[in-house]
Amino acid sequence: MVWTGKRCARRNGKAGMTLIELIMAMAVLSFALLGFMYTLVNMGILIHHNRQKTVAINDAQAVLGEMRRLRSQPNVQFPDDIVSTFPNGEAVDGFANLPGEQVVVRYRDPNSNPLVVTVDVSWRSHCGVTMSTQLSTIISEL
Repeated sequence: MVWTGKRCARRNGKAGMTLIELIMAMAVLSFALLGFMYTLVNMGILIHHNRQKTVAINDAQAVLGEMRRLRSQPNVQFPDDIVSTFPNGEAVDGFANLPGEQVVVRYRDPNSNPLVVTVDVSWRSHCGVTMSTQLSTIISEL
């Protein structure tokens, strides 16, 4: 619109946006914002899940590190002392970093040298689903 002195004159006969055009623009913008919010929520869930998995892997590494520390002690009977300290298929005490966390050590053959070890860590996620991860390694006599 152009001010001509007494009243506003329209340029090219157009007065601007209609109400319908504004509603349509707001609807398109709303869908875009909903998609963006959905993405943010899913990213937050993924970050939380990855943080829990990192804690679980750190706990498994702590158990394997304790096994290696025990192996390097003097007068240790390998693999008997390790297997008696961390029994096959039983939960390891002292881990409660995650909700319902359980750390279990398993051996392919508890009497072998080298000892093939798998540490299973399971926990409950924020929505009640049981999650798990495992770490495997070989420990040999020094």
